[in-house]
Amino acid sequence: MIRLPSLVLFCGRCVAAFSPAESTQTELVVNAKYAIIYEGAGADADRDRLVVFTDGGPGLAIAPVGDVEDVPALARSLAGENTIAIQLCGGMPAGIRAQTVAELAGQVVVGAVTFGVESLDRASEYSAAFARGTPPREAFIIVMPGWEEQRFARAYPPQDTTFVIVTDDEAAARVAAELAGAGVGLIELYGAATAATAAAVIAAVEGRAAVGIIGYDTIGVEAR
Repeated sequence: MIRLPSLVLFCGRCVAAFSPAESTQTELVVNAKYAIIYEGAGADADRDRLVVFTDGGPGLAIAPVGDVEDVPALARSLAGENTIAIQLCGGMPAGIRAQTVAELAGQVVVGAVTFGVESLDRASEYSAAFARGTPPREAFIIVMPGWEEQRFARAYPPQDTTFVIVTDDEAAARVAAELAGAGVGLIELYGAATAATAAAVIAAVEGRAAVGIIGYDTIGVEAR
């Protein structure tokens, strides 16, 4: 498993790491096109936040949070003039999503991962295993058109999450099939993923993993 420092910046083929004290972290986060917030036991969003970008343009922020009550304020801190969407993981309570929408007051679209009927059994199995402290590995596939494929991991026991940035739906399906074959039990789709992405990934995993897709609070919004 790759152990990441507090802040990791991916720029083209180069990787540089900085501690929060040595970096202009707030400026970088504000430049994020998408900001993903997910639960991680014991996580500190300021300490553990990742900012990923290419060519200095609007990119991606990933922030684990140890207490879901902190999510609305965290979303506010991540939302900037270049931000298209705040994206919440599938484990976030509906009430927290509603509070986050209210906190941002229309400034930025807020979405959350949900699961279709074809994934409910697998999602229920994952939830039960998580409650026992023995969940299978999970993965976030993040669609960022035009980006190079990148992969990294974070663990907040018992949760073990692999993040894969892909450029299109075909790559998302290929990666999902590989991960499901390796025992990943839960896959969530982020970034510019759409219903077409979900359909391709669901077909590729062949029922071996639950697949969740971002849905947005505003009717008719396509956050790409």
